[in-house]
Amino acid sequence: MDQFFTFLYPAVALISSTAYFPQIKSLIYAKTACHSISIKSWALWIVSGLIALGYAYFSVGDALLVAATMFNVVMCTAVLGLVIHNRYVRFGDSKDVVQASLQAMAAVIFPRKQSALEPIKITVPEQPIDKI
Repeated sequence: MDQFFTFLYPAVALISSTAYFPQIKSLIYAKTACHSISIKSWALWIVSGLIALGYAYFSVGDALLVAATMFNVVMCTAVLGLVIHNRYVRFGDSKDVVQASLQAMAAVIFPRKQSALEPIKITVPEQPIDKI
């Protein structure tokens, strides 16, 4: 059984790529800033991937696990980089990637409450409501 999973494990990178590549392609050909993609989620996946990479390298020492984990970290970083580029440089007002990264970090750390910015609507009936 051990040989079976050792043989099968490299397929993880191939299977994962079927999820990453369509996302990357849609970000490359995007027509808008793609605000529906969460920067915070992708950043947390990168952090958890880096922790897993450290565990795979320092604790387990398995080269295959290190390679598969590194592939996931690189692909998550590519997606996050494209989201930041699209949102702040390509369709935004930033001039470079460093400024865009700082804006993205600020947006994650200090998110704006959209509902607090919207005015409260109160509707008043035109005719008084009769008592029952």
